[in-house]
Amino acid sequence: FFRFHFFCEMPSVEVKPAEVIVHLSGWERLGSCRWGDTLRIPLSALVSVSSSFEWPQGPFSALRCSGTSLPGVLHAGTFYVSRPEKSSRVKEFWYLRNSGLSDRLLNFELSSPVSGFTRIVVTADTPEQQLEVLTQLTEKRI
Repeated sequence: FFRFHFFCEMPSVEVKPAEVIVHLSGWERLGSCRWGDTLRIPLSALVSVSSSFEWPQGPFSALRCSGTSLPGVLHAGTFYVSRPEKSSRVKEFWYLRNSGLSDRLLNFELSSPVSGFTRIVVTADTPEQQLEVLTQLTEKRI
């Protein structure tokens, strides 16, 4: 029972006119060590959204602060990541289930920190629809 729910659920993503809301279930909050059940991303802070994610390369390039990391199964929680374009580590939220599900990723690149995060990456059930809508919204704004 525990294994089925913990490893099979994915965050749901809701697109509203002014914001994107990532809903986390109880198991997802437990796995990511996150108290709140939602991550709210204002569209004004959204630079881009894509379905690609580049894993940090090199030793100690991604340090998990709180959450769960089971290689190939689940990477969830707060990670401090060294990015080549940034001079210091940046705080990111990941909820990546089954590393091989790259076709179900939503990668939110943010201009200003939202809940302290500069990037939010989640595995979603149906990212194609959200990706299309969000791409249109960010293109209209630019």
